[in-house]
Amino acid sequence: MNNVICSIIVVSYNTRELTLACLRSVIEQTTPGTYEIIVVDNQSSDGSADAIARECPHLRLIRATENLGFAKANNLAAREAKGEYLLLLNPDTVVLDRAIDRLVAFAKSRPEAGIWGGRTLSGDGTLDPSSCWRRSTPWNATCRALGLARIFRSSGFFNSEGYGGWNRDTVREVDIVTGCFLLITASLWKSLNGFDPMFFMYYEDADLCLRAIQFGAKPTITPDSTIIHYSGASETIRADKLVRIFTAKCQFMRRHWSRAGARYGLWMLKLWTLRASVFQSFAKFFDEDGDHKTNAWSEVWSRRAVWASPFRQNANARGESTRTSVIVNFHGIGEPGRDVPDEEAKVWIKTDTFVAILDRLKDLPNIEFTFDDGNESDYTIALPALKSRNLNATFFVVGEWINKPAFLKAEQIQHLHREGMRIGHHGMTHRAWTLLSNQELQKELVEARSAVEAVVDSTVAIAACPYGLYNRRVIRVAQSVGLRELFTSDARLAIDSHMLQARISVRDHMSADDVISQVHVVRHNHKRLIPHLKAFYKYWIR
Repeated sequence: MNNVICSIIVVSYNTRELTLACLRSVIEQTTPGTYEIIVVDNQSSDGSADAIARECPHLRLIRATENLGFAKANNLAAREAKGEYLLLLNPDTVVLDRAIDRLVAFAKSRPEAGIWGGRTLSGDGTLDPSSCWRRSTPWNATCRALGLARIFRSSGFFNSEGYGGWNRDTVREVDIVTGCFLLITASLWKSLNGFDPMFFMYYEDADLCLRAIQFGAKPTITPDSTIIHYSGASETIRADKLVRIFTAKCQFMRRHWSRAGARYGLWMLKLWTLRASVFQSFAKFFDEDGDHKTNAWSEVWSRRAVWASPFRQNANARGESTRTSVIVNFHGIGEPGRDVPDEEAKVWIKTDTFVAILDRLKDLPNIEFTFDDGNESDYTIALPALKSRNLNATFFVVGEWINKPAFLKAEQIQHLHREGMRIGHHGMTHRAWTLLSNQELQKELVEARSAVEAVVDSTVAIAACPYGLYNRRVIRVAQSVGLRELFTSDARLAIDSHMLQARISVRDHMSADDVISQVHVVRHNHKRLIPHLKAFYKYWIR
């Protein structure tokens, strides 16, 4: 019988002594038998993993073979957690006065919050206000850039992001609980698909909390649960830390701000960096430490092309072109083996047509293949044809159709996965997502993901829109449940790293020549206006 109430997750990276002190404080200050500890060591070079194994042999230690970053490492640990609650705890923290017990008790008294946090102190015992934040906006980005948030730290107007003037001494609903001491229900974490691994380090907690709010969560802070936080212990080079923070900030703005707002935020980050660099150039004449700080900010300014790279849609940080591809999508192949509605019959093609299309496309550059609905022909016809031509593909399965006659069986999906095929979902019930309410859509997406993940035993973070229908709201809800890519039927080029992945759909009247022709049209029309206007209509109007 599982008696674990709280799974405590600690991610360690070159913080051996601090991590050991953190684990000792957890054990000393938490009721035995109510918790488990899972530590992920991100391939530390200071002997952290061996030291933890020696001193705490009873905990679950995961030795990563590379530095996974904060988000991926927490996701890895969460998959093995058994508790009703997950507590994310930084390795550079010390638990005080039964803080974890108090936080869990607070969570039970306010279950509607979904996410809970406590009060953090700096190493010298003074208040560390970074335990929570208000969501960032263009206004507080301006205040930070101009130095107003620093000058008027206690002002709720100029330092709104930091809840200026509030000493974290009352219970309060907040926008963001910081990941150094964040308690969340395991069920909500699963619904959100955990942290978005796009965030290597920093801002993954902000993204998680804002997505949770879309699920109805009300992140809340209590002053009765207090820890010490020696902030940034794993980041010893100041310039590198700032570059990571600014990179994550740019990713966050692109995800959660409007396009114009995010662009404005980027300019404010550049202004902040430039101002700090210039100011500290003067400060070095009066402060013997100033030269060190100036070098850090000057380096951050010189590396702005790196941390601003999330905004470079047509080029990556090295100046190379972003990869584009044409994705060709199939539905059914050969005889359906079941009654097919007239509309669906229009996307079923003959086996010889399918083979001819593969043969014509297999040697063309940047061509990808996907299959919708999870028909059994994906396994009996498509898989052998793909493997004999050394091709891979992505298969989108409808959750409730798994194991039904003429659809893919669980063991067939597992075989596809073992053969290197990507597996995504196509909804739970194959209903048009644009017609569902936010709550219905969240339920549809979470249930579909859970159904497919139970089969393939790995994270599923990609989906195809039924009937190719989507809009702004669908995208927002899809992001809130942790989807990384959403496949559509827009007949445009697909661009790597973009949320929306456009595809060409093959229909029953099309020959191999027709498909080749459409591929060329899509590539030729990439910079023309009409395809983009159609996408604009789908996104903003429909």
